[in-house]
Amino acid sequence: MTDISKTDVSTETEIVIYSEIGDMTGLDLADSKETHFQIESNFVNGDRSRVRKTIKNDQVNYIFTIKIKDKNSQISKCEELNLDVDETFFNTFFKTSDRIIQKYRYTFNKEIKLTINGKEIIIPNIDYQVDVFFKKGYGVKGCTICDWCKIDIEIDKINEYLESNYPNEGNVKLAINISELPFKPKKSIVSSDCTDTKKQKIKELWDNEFITIKDETMKLDIE
Repeated sequence: MTDISKTDVSTETEIVIYSEIGDMTGLDLADSKETHFQIESNFVNGDRSRVRKTIKNDQVNYIFTIKIKDKNSQISKCEELNLDVDETFFNTFFKTSDRIIQKYRYTFNKEIKLTINGKEIIIPNIDYQVDVFFKKGYGVKGCTICDWCKIDIEIDKINEYLESNYPNEGNVKLAINISELPFKPKKSIVSSDCTDTKKQKIKELWDNEFITIKDETMKLDIE
């Protein structure tokens, strides 16, 4: 039996923003780029598990993830369990999965401005993870790119910086200006603070563009 590596358990808190991409060429200015081929399966309680194949600089890895959402949090917060697996695990999990997500992840490393007690401070090296999805389909070849993307900004790193450098400060006002990103995002929707109409737009993006429901004809031919 193959040895199983230790499971990494962490809490992940993010601001999630959906935006229309104004300039596709601006994505080429990202600090890094990955290709994600993700297969997912549903637990009976609604939480999901996935195995993600990540390709970066010709290096391939496979990670099995379970995300347990905090349903009481207004922003995206979950307990995340990650385990390094191999191609055999990926291929086997594919047989039990029910949906597929294919995307590029562009990471932009930027600063964020905060206001603490009327004073502006700058927090460096915050990652904006920009997921650009393939429209419904299977396999990278022949697929087209969605006009909308999903932007994740990890709040945990911001909190760690504030605790280390400003441990005794009071209320913090966070200003995130994604319009300065080079791909010129527009029509942005913050998932934690939006109207019913905008929530419906997010649901339509996932249902009609981002997710492919797996069927029996699909094979593991994704290069």
